Amino acid sequence: MVRGMTKKRALELKKKREEKSKKKKKQKIWGYHNCVGDKHSIILKYDDNISLNLNKKIAVMLHLYYDDLLDEIFNYIDNLPYSFDLWVSIPDTSTILDKEIEYIKKRYKNVKIFIIPNKGKDIGGKLKLIKECIKSKKYYDRILFCHDKKSPNLPNKAGGVLWRKKLFNSILSPSNIKLILNNFIINPNIKMAGLLVREGSVSSRCITVNKGNCSFIKTMAPHFGLNPDT
Repeated sequence: MVRGMTKKRALELKKKREEKSKKKKKQKIWGYHNCVGDKHSIILKYDDNISLNLNKKIAVMLHLYYDDLLDEIFNYIDNLPYSFDLWVSIPDTSTILDKEIEYIKKRYKNVKIFIIPNKGKDIGGKLKLIKECIKSKKYYDRILFCHDKKSPNLPNKAGGVLWRKKLFNSILSPSNIKLILNNFIINPNIKMAGLLVREGSVSSRCITVNKGNCSFIKTMAPHFGLNPDT
């Protein structure tokens, strides 16, 4: 105890230090703690008694930018147990050239490739693919969205690689593909699936329950004939 400080004052300072420490700890795990009780998300469980229906029509919508990631991304996609149509968007400023486009066409028979302006990052590419898919009047039972990722803006370059691998493993590792497809059968109320992965400073599960995002979702959902509360 500091000389001249009363026992009561020492206890008050100790309590303040503990509260400050708790506050810092809470801020560090912000991406997870505000998801407790989220009614829109569930934990997936595997049921051995369910067999997969391999006759489903699948579309893979893929946004590509980096030519050196093609094989890595395609090896993940090839884990799918279904045959699928591949829809690809490539920005006109990407490192993917004509030879890579020919490579994609040779690797996949059912592929449509669109060269697009570099606007909206991967979301812009996905919206373009959705638009073209609707125009084609093709019906799919499942749609998989994915894009290559390097995040060169991160201070730690290895962080972008680790982030990409975690994101792809979460939905396209053989075990997780089986888990996700199994749950689509078990629970018909599941409309979207992906495993828990941190998206930068927050977890992917929290993105849809964040108060700011929820307000946008509730505003936009009715325009697409969706009920944001279901």
